[in-house]
Amino acid sequence: MGRYAEAEALYEQAFKINKVALGEAHPSTAATLYELASVRQAIGRSAEAEALYEQTLGIFTATLGEAHPHTILCLSSLAGCKASLGKLVEARPMMAAAMDAASSLTESSGLWTGRVYLKWAHGLSGAGLVSEAEDAARTARNLLAAALGPDASFTVEAEKLLKDLEER
Repeated sequence: MGRYAEAEALYEQAFKINKVALGEAHPSTAATLYELASVRQAIGRSAEAEALYEQTLGIFTATLGEAHPHTILCLSSLAGCKASLGKLVEARPMMAAAMDAASSLTESSGLWTGRVYLKWAHGLSGAGLVSEAEDAARTARNLLAAALGPDASFTVEAEKLLKDLEER
């Protein structure tokens, strides 16, 4: 909806509450931190988002394990963020690991793999790698449409990104 300043303030408040109530190393606290990182990346504060994603990834890995969908999605978000910051040497192996992990999930593999590709497409787009971003967005759209249907929000997001990239 584009109300990023409002969302940022609410996620900051929720993070503080979760940190006191649940502790800093709790998965729910990490989930709030993840959303705060997503907002900061959306408003162009990618360096701040990168640090928050790294912190979140550490919590998810320690509490949920490397093969959990939240950990995998966070890894792909961090890789996409690094790509948008031009850190492709760091980002590419992270994204490959996220793609491998998502594709090995037994339940909802198409959904998680599609979401991972969507994060990568956004990161590549931010890095100006339009052709590669188009390929990732197309893959994301196809996986998400198969898993969720053509009208699902993630599918629509992938389709919109693909159209934006094709117009460049």
